[in-house]
Amino acid sequence: MAEQLVRGFVLIGTRLREEPTTASTLDRHSLSLPRGAYTTFRTYGGNQAFRLEEHLMRLTASAALDGFPCTIDFLEVRAGIKEAVSLAGFAESRVRLTLPYVALGDLYIAVAPYTPLPARLYQEGVHCVTAPPDLKRNNPRSKGTTFIAPGSQARAGLAASHEILLLSPQGEILEGSSSNFFAVLDHTLRTAEEGVLLGTTRNMAIAQADPLLPVVRKPVSLGELPRLQEAFLTSVSRGILPVTRIDELPIGDGTPGRITIELGRRLLAAMTAELEPIGP
Repeated sequence: MAEQLVRGFVLIGTRLREEPTTASTLDRHSLSLPRGAYTTFRTYGGNQAFRLEEHLMRLTASAALDGFPCTIDFLEVRAGIKEAVSLAGFAESRVRLTLPYVALGDLYIAVAPYTPLPARLYQEGVHCVTAPPDLKRNNPRSKGTTFIAPGSQARAGLAASHEILLLSPQGEILEGSSSNFFAVLDHTLRTAEEGVLLGTTRNMAIAQADPLLPVVRKPVSLGELPRLQEAFLTSVSRGILPVTRIDELPIGDGTPGRITIELGRRLLAAMTAELEPIGP
């Protein structure tokens, strides 16, 4: 079967123009664009999204952190995204928005088909590996395109592993290369607060966890791995994905834990309740 290609567009003001691309993934498309801030989300039911305004706010916040303050018209952008998704014609889409620093105010919109992860990964959990010391974000609070190349290159060498976990200089697990990381330890939910990108799904997971167990915004160290009861990743495309092994060490009993499964159920229900049309 022929590989479906990314559909690329640029929005200038209210005018959407298609820019043909041969890229087969969103990361490859990003590497062809000027440096900028970016965000990625998925559609639900073809034309709905979850907390799209938060994604748009993160675009301008990331640009400002990188020294390129600007504003965008959210209504115009939403209308442009709606048109791009419609023209791409996929049943479900992953959409990447890039705010280029060379032409502030313009917006690149890339649309690719969205395929959910296999159900068995949620049933069995995934394997993660810790990153080498040189793999890190220069500005963790900013979602800038400069991390796409090293991040995608590192993930390309994962083999059977699902994600690379970035470490602090002190040997603490900060986040995944394209996700946030959580762990259950001593009946608390631990996640790093500093030195990480504060993802939209991460914020929702914390809100859903609060009634179940205390949330401690502090990373777990590599030395604490043998004591973890559970671990999971969060991202817009994955939701809550159980982690059952890090490097060669099983997490808990090596199967998805009770808290992880319950949080996944709660998150899905909460996200579904908040879905809204992409554009007017």
